[in-house]
Amino acid sequence: MWIVILLLYTALIVPFKVCFVEKTPDPEFIFDLFVDLSFAIDIVLTFFTAIEVSEGVITVDKKKIAMLYIKSWFFIDVFTTIPFQIGEKMGDQTGGNGGNSKALRLARLPRLYRLLRIFRLFKLLKVMKTNRRGLLSKILQIGHSFRSMFKIVASILYINHLMACFWYF
Repeated sequence: MWIVILLLYTALIVPFKVCFVEKTPDPEFIFDLFVDLSFAIDIVLTFFTAIEVSEGVITVDKKKIAMLYIKSWFFIDVFTTIPFQIGEKMGDQTGGNGGNSKALRLARLPRLYRLLRIFRLFKLLKVMKTNRRGLLSKILQIGHSFRSMFKIVASILYINHLMACFWYF
């Protein structure tokens, strides 16, 4: 569950930071490092998590789990976990780019690599689809039509959020 919260944080805050935040304050920088560390821990835990290899067949064979993970999401996960913001922070402390605000904005674009973490949501949705009804559906007792409507509204709101941030940028 904690990974979903961190994914939502990444999906909403990263575009905002790229477009609106010139310099990341130290507490936010430390929290971003914590987020990266959490995703790194998740990568390690994924190697020890049982997976479904075929319809209803679950395997705990670590070698098979590792091979399937390396062939699928491993490289995306590792790339999005590398804390490139450390180099950016070091550049800020040594003086950075003078005062050209357009150049500073373009320098923030590499932060967008973190949005690749959103692909993890597809992985989670795939796992949730194997259940006939997801956990949220069981708790709230909501129907298929309401879930579909919620997905559409959430997608539209997220796309609007991204477009607004980049329009400002």
